Amino acid sequence: MDSRNPFSTKMEIGSSSKQTTDIGSSRSSDAEIGSSSNQPRPGKTITDPYTEDTYLLILKIGSFSNGRCPIYKALFSRNMYRSPDLFLVAMSL
Repeated sequence: MDSRNPFSTKMEIGSSSKQTTDIGSSRSSDAEIGSSSNQPRPGKTITDPYTEDTYLLILKIGSFSNGRCPIYKALFSRNMYRSPDLFLVAMSL
């Protein structure tokens, strides 16, 4: 990781792929991972699937990729009860 850039290349959480999900019994459904219907909202916690780091989403502060990737101000889990260090978390749709 570059010391000038606090974000690793694996910090992007979510994707735009579709997959079949098992919703119980013999039924299944196509779900788009990262779609706006299942995006985290401020006040929720998310976990980076690569590093297992946890973030508490504080506030949506913008987006990029024509609005398809919201950016949140987030609190890193190790700092939730200590210092108020905040991070930006990008969620791709």
